Amino acid sequence: MIEVRDLIFDVGNFRLGPLNVSIKEGEYFVLLGRPGSGKTLLLECLAGLRRASSGALLINGQDVTQVEPRKRGLGYVPQDYALFPHLSVRDNIEFGLKARGVSATEKVSSVCEMLNISYILNRGIQGLSGGERQRVSLARALVLDPHVLLLDEPVSALDEEMRERTCLEIQRIHRETNTTVVHICHNIEETRLMADRVGILRDGKLVQVGALDELYQEPEDVDVARFLRVKNIYEGVIEDSSSKQTTLKTPLGQIKCKGEFSHGSNVHFEVTAPAIKLNKSAGAGQQEDDANPGNTIKGKVVNSIPRALHVEYVVSVGSSALIHVFAQQSDVATLEKGDQLELFFPPEAVKIFV
Repeated sequence: MIEVRDLIFDVGNFRLGPLNVSIKEGEYFVLLGRPGSGKTLLLECLAGLRRASSGALLINGQDVTQVEPRKRGLGYVPQDYALFPHLSVRDNIEFGLKARGVSATEKVSSVCEMLNISYILNRGIQGLSGGERQRVSLARALVLDPHVLLLDEPVSALDEEMRERTCLEIQRIHRETNTTVVHICHNIEETRLMADRVGILRDGKLVQVGALDELYQEPEDVDVARFLRVKNIYEGVIEDSSSKQTTLKTPLGQIKCKGEFSHGSNVHFEVTAPAIKLNKSAGAGQQEDDANPGNTIKGKVVNSIPRALHVEYVVSVGSSALIHVFAQQSDVATLEKGDQLELFFPPEAVKIFV
């Protein structure tokens, strides 16, 4: 288990923290954030490569804030892999063990077999592919039997096929060893594949922590929603609001939502894409009445994107607004570019960011 308590690290004009987060034993925790948000700085503080300005870091209940890196029981795989070009693959993997005065030939053989790199043990580093270098760096960390494995964008340099294969390999190792993993990532699909929980860093602060689906459903603010590439985010003005319902003036037209907000306020809001229903024939859609006070807008199909489980339609509304709609292929087999649509979504599908 990792506990970060009021951790602060200052470098130049940038401040990381104060950060507070607990990562459970055996958890796969992914750090997300834009470049410069402090992800690598946090990982280096965890590894002991940078000394925190203040705060505390505990691993399995032990305060390691002032403990040197080699005594923290961590494995660290930096983004560039940091392999020694003058050493063989075997010597690179055994480097940490030799530094500790430990001989573990059997352990090295076991890890290399698990990572499928036994065949390159006697090779030099220079001729290895990106995927092989990644696995050598991972092996060097794993032979130390770390309590925690720190991975800094370990697959960012790989092509798409190798990236997915390597992610599945890391996931398998995580299951087999039950090692706690902290993984820096910038790819949402990679995060979805790997993470138990996610932490989003912005300007040195952890702005939200939770399961990825939770973050999608309840993003902390509009910036988190945009970072996660949530669809259908717009700006609007509160025109009317009561305890039962609020009316917004928006690029989509007049929109109704739940909740009470200040009249005249400028807000950002999301229309949840899966909640939008569509009808190809304008005028044949949902009818608004007191029992069904929903939102109905008209638009035109401008693009369609096939997905694994649905088709994503991009619909033009008004003079410039676009709205994304997810639909089952069986429901929209005849939709084409230029088709006129009527879209319906309930007030509950509109989330205002406050």
